[in-house]
Amino acid sequence: MIELVFFPGCPLANQIRTWLINWRVPFREICQDTLEEGHPMQNLTSPSLLRDGEILLGENLGAPGAGCTWPLPDAETLRKTISG
Repeated sequence: MIELVFFPGCPLANQIRTWLINWRVPFREICQDTLEEGHPMQNLTSPSLLRDGEILLGENLGAPGAGCTWPLPDAETLRKTISG
């Protein structure tokens, strides 16, 4: 299952969400603000995509903070990565 990890107000999360919906990729959303303090997903840039704990998009900053995943790959590149 794909996990979309993001912080509220992240302008790029909507683009990723739209692509996933259009591609009919099952995913679950994880808002970093709802995670318990110290949760490892708070260390990820937003938006991040994970599959079975593997980061497909984004990066681990090593500490909580509001980092952005930039630049986003184009839609076709991301689709190939997810299809992997």
